[in-house]
Amino acid sequence: MKKKILSTDDPKFETCKGRVVIARDDFPPNPMKDYDQVFLVWSNIPNEMSGSPNAENPYEDVLDEDGCETGKRRLKAGIVAFPVTALIHSGIWLKLGGGFAEDPCGWDTTHGALFMYTTKKRFEEMCAPWRTVPDGDGRREALSDAEWIACLRKIAEEELRLIQKWIDHDCYWYKTEEAVRFVKKYEDGRKEEIGVEWEAGPDSCGGYYVDKADEIDFPRLADWEVFDKTGKFVGQEYEVPEK
Repeated sequence: MKKKILSTDDPKFETCKGRVVIARDDFPPNPMKDYDQVFLVWSNIPNEMSGSPNAENPYEDVLDEDGCETGKRRLKAGIVAFPVTALIHSGIWLKLGGGFAEDPCGWDTTHGALFMYTTKKRFEEMCAPWRTVPDGDGRREALSDAEWIACLRKIAEEELRLIQKWIDHDCYWYKTEEAVRFVKKYEDGRKEEIGVEWEAGPDSCGGYYVDKADEIDFPRLADWEVFDKTGKFVGQEYEVPEK
C-alpha cells in the first residue's frame, strides 16, 4: 500500500492517531569528517571552508637539479586528485572542475579551491580492488585508463554532492509523536474530546541527505500519517508494508 507525505497544514496533523514529522536537521553530519569517504578533501580556502581531518596538499613543488623551486607543481606519487571549483558569494557552491554559468566573468569563482584525492590503499580500504569498475552486480578490471578515471570521477562527484548538501543544510531528520486524547464523560453517557497532547514516540533519527522521503528510514504504519515541515517532500509517496 502506498501513502502520500502530507503538509503540516493538513487537518490530519491534529486528528490522526500517530504521526511522523520530517524536518531539517539543524546539526547535520559533515561528510568529510563523519563519513568514510573514498576521497579526502584538501582545502585551499580554510577561512571559508575546511577540508577533511588530516588531509594534506596532494601536490608538491617541482625542484631543479640544485634543489631550487621551478614554479611548477606535480601530484605526489600514488595520488589521484580532482580539482574543485568554488563559487563564493553569500554562500559556497562547489563543482568538480569547470566554472559556473552563474558567474561567467569568474569574479567570485575560485579554481583549485579544493582538491579531492585518493590513493590505492584508501580506495581499497573504502571501496573495492584498485582499477576495478562496476559491472552489473559485480566488478571487473577497467579496460582503459579513461574508463578508470571516469569511474573515480563519478565517485568524487557523488561525494562532492553530499558535501554540497552539508553546506546547504539540505539534511533531514524525523521524529515520531503519539496522540494522547483527553475525553470528558457525562452522566448521560456522552463523551466529548476536550483536548489532545502529542507525546514523543520511541523513534527519531537524523543525518539523511536525500531527495526522496522514501529514502528516510522512518516507521511505516498504516494508521499513522507522515508530515513534512520543510515542504520538499509533500505529495511524495512511500510504501507501507502489508501486515
